[in-house]
Amino acid sequence: MWNRIPAAVLAASALVLALAVPAAAPNPFPVLEKDIRSEIRVLQSRLQTATGEEDAAMLRNRLVQVTMNLHDIRNHGAFLDLWNRWKGPRSALDVLYVGSGSHVAPIVFLFGKRPLREISMTYTEVDPWAGPRLEQILRRMESIRAITGLQITYEPGGHPAYRRIWRSALSERGGEGLRTNRESFFNWFQSAGAQVGEPAGFRVIFQFQAGGGHATIRLLVRDGDGGKGSTDYYRGEDFARCDLFITHSWRSSPGENLRLLYDAVQSSKLLRSVRASSPSTR
Repeated sequence: MWNRIPAAVLAASALVLALAVPAAAPNPFPVLEKDIRSEIRVLQSRLQTATGEEDAAMLRNRLVQVTMNLHDIRNHGAFLDLWNRWKGPRSALDVLYVGSGSHVAPIVFLFGKRPLREISMTYTEVDPWAGPRLEQILRRMESIRAITGLQITYEPGGHPAYRRIWRSALSERGGEGLRTNRESFFNWFQSAGAQVGEPAGFRVIFQFQAGGGHATIRLLVRDGDGGKGSTDYYRGEDFARCDLFITHSWRSSPGENLRLLYDAVQSSKLLRSVRASSPSTR
C-alpha cells in the first residue's frame, strides 16, 4: 500500500505529524540559577567593601531576597528528571504541593521532553508571605521570558460568610478591582474578618504561559474545609483531583513528616471507599 502513495504526500504527512507534537522549549532554569548565583556573588563582594551603613543594609536586604530566589528554584533538575520519567498523564497535569512555600521548580514540567499543554498546581501554606515571595520569583522569571503573561488575582478562601461578603463586594462599583489589587484585597479581607468575627484563609491565583503551555498556581493560605479526605494540610477535593502529590521534609521532626504521609494514605483510602459506594460507580 505504502509504495502506491506519492513521496510528496508521505513527506507532507510526516511534516503534519511532526508539527502536531511541539518540540520542547529550552529549559530556562539552568540559566536562571546561573544568573541568581552570579548576583549573589556580586552582592557578597559589594557588601564586603560597603562603607555606609545605609548602603550595607540595602545590600543585605537584596542578598536575602536573591538567596531566597535560589531556594525557590532548588532541585529543578530532580523535578525535570521526574517528569521525563513520568508514566501518567502527559497533555495535562494536576499537582497538589503541600507546604509549598514559594517553590517554583515544578514549573520545569512545562519544559520536559514531552511538553505539557496545561498544568494546574494547588499550593497549600500557612505563611501569608508565601504569596508575595511567589510573585517575586515569578516576576523574575517573567523578566527573562522564562514565563509570559503573568496575571495575579486574589479571593477569600471557602469560608461561607467571607464568600457571601465577597460576592456582595464584587457587585459594587469598582468591586472587580479587589481581585487584582493586593492592597485593596487585604484591606477588604481585614474588614470582612471584623464583620464575621472569626479568621479564615485566602487564595492567590497565578496564571501564565511557559514552554508552550498554560500554567495555573492556586496558592491556598490557611484555606481548609473539613470535607471528606481533608486534613490540616490540604483539602480532600484537591487531593482527589491531583495526579501528583508533592511534599518534602519541612519539619525538623521526622514524626511530623511521616504523619503527613500517613494522612495522605488515609485520605486515599477514604476517597476510594467513597467512590466505590457512590451510586454512579455501581
